[in-house]
Amino acid sequence: MIQPEMQRLLQLFGMARRAGKVAQGFDAAAGALIKGEAAEVFRAADCAPRTQRNIARIAEEAGAPVLDIPCTRAELGKAIGCPPTGILALTDRNFAKKARTLVPAMPDSSKEENG
Repeated sequence: MIQPEMQRLLQLFGMARRAGKVAQGFDAAAGALIKGEAAEVFRAADCAPRTQRNIARIAEEAGAPVLDIPCTRAELGKAIGCPPTGILALTDRNFAKKARTLVPAMPDSSKEENG
């Protein structure tokens, strides 16, 4: 069962996708980061370790925060009407600001990478 806060976050992701403010998947999120379009990046809990490291590195270079969210790739994909996806970038600062308030209190995991 998904917690209410997580459910609201996933609903927000769905709204952002319908508004065209989502870069879904590693390639799209990385592209948005490189272009300076990504306001915030979110990683599913079961995202592959290599993908986690790579997106964290790209986000750090772009100066965008990366947050881990306690949901699966399947749950994240379902929320935005896509196949399972481990990485999602919000390209709208207002959606990102609201999403940040809904993420359970977790440290900014992009700063914890060890190489």
